[in-house]
Amino acid sequence: MKKKFLLLFLSTLLVTMISGCSSDDPENTLTEPPTPISLTETERATMNQLKDFDITFTADVCKFLDVSSEGTNMVCSPLGAEMLFSLISNGMSPADRPGILAYLGVDNQENLNALNRTLINKLPSRDKNTKIRINNSLWVNSDFGGILTPEFQTTVTDIYACEISNLSFGSDPAETVRQINNWIAAKTNGIENSYFIRINTEVFAVALNTLYFKAIWSKNIFKKENTHKAIFHGLHHEAEVDMMKSRVIDDQYAEDEFFHYFTLDLGNQAFGMTILYPKDNVSMDQALEALTPERVKNLKENLNTAFLHIEMPRFALETSLDLNNLFSTFNIDSFNKSFTFSMFTPNREGTITFSQGASLTINEEGAEASATTSGAGALIADIHQDINLTLDHPFFFFIREYSTGTTVLSGRVANL
Repeated sequence: MKKKFLLLFLSTLLVTMISGCSSDDPENTLTEPPTPISLTETERATMNQLKDFDITFTADVCKFLDVSSEGTNMVCSPLGAEMLFSLISNGMSPADRPGILAYLGVDNQENLNALNRTLINKLPSRDKNTKIRINNSLWVNSDFGGILTPEFQTTVTDIYACEISNLSFGSDPAETVRQINNWIAAKTNGIENSYFIRINTEVFAVALNTLYFKAIWSKNIFKKENTHKAIFHGLHHEAEVDMMKSRVIDDQYAEDEFFHYFTLDLGNQAFGMTILYPKDNVSMDQALEALTPERVKNLKENLNTAFLHIEMPRFALETSLDLNNLFSTFNIDSFNKSFTFSMFTPNREGTITFSQGASLTINEEGAEASATTSGAGALIADIHQDINLTLDHPFFFFIREYSTGTTVLSGRVANL
């Protein structure tokens, strides 16, 4: 019987606007605008290809969840998915690798590796007012006797900073679970400390990606005293929520027949939360069909300066995804198949189980900060509009690093 290769990526993200101080809090000071991450021409081209994946992956997850549970809240990590798919594709046979890369929208493994090396090295230090940690690990079941090739080990340790461990899954399954859960907890600041309950001893490896993110709002966007009760008109029901109310924000805004589009800065303005808020006459089905890379690109290219008056609910989201079912639903055959894993000597045949868990908390607490200049977006006019938006029905969000366009996480608020 073929062994299974359990590929699990856990992306646990916390975006909590903080006011207290702890050893893990971002620095609560506004400094000079952070230096952008410099990408080579090849890395920039690869990043531009991945931007399409960020949008389509988010829309696909929403559509998949709506098949079984229409109108579900969702949070996922396109960066977490891309990072682990990229890592593991290095260990696949030349016949299997192109299918994984094609799903990501890229055509060259070496170029993708180079981009990921830069992101792993540069994102954590991008903004002193933001904490971001990216960690990868590979846990090999020593019971089946396979040995990782030196070439694969060098690639994943040097480029992906991947920690490799060899354990006997069968001799002490509980100890295997304990060690892996302890690693996850350490990398996510204790948010996830019991992700695994058990591990199938027939699995011959577990690959993990964890992504931890914590930030404050930039420029004191929200104050607690301005939060008030309001009704959120969800897809399933209406609910009374705590509606945060922003100060006047001098920033950028675009719209088309489907969406309002704007971004709220995080930290020292190296990161931001982009909101795509469907217009009142647009259904969720219509919004999901309209959520395409081409539309988002067009909105971004048609930004105008505006005075934004935003009301947005507090929310906390948590999602567990069985991506194999998603791939089956959308007939993505490059994942639901038997693979040849060239990372092992001798090569191994097996299948992959893909899953992801992510969580997100948004509230109004944060440090006071004065405005600084942001380079995000291209302005087409210098005439300020007054835009008043109350996010009282479902919307999409994308948390991104500005200089590279990396999408740390994305999702949909559907019901509160």
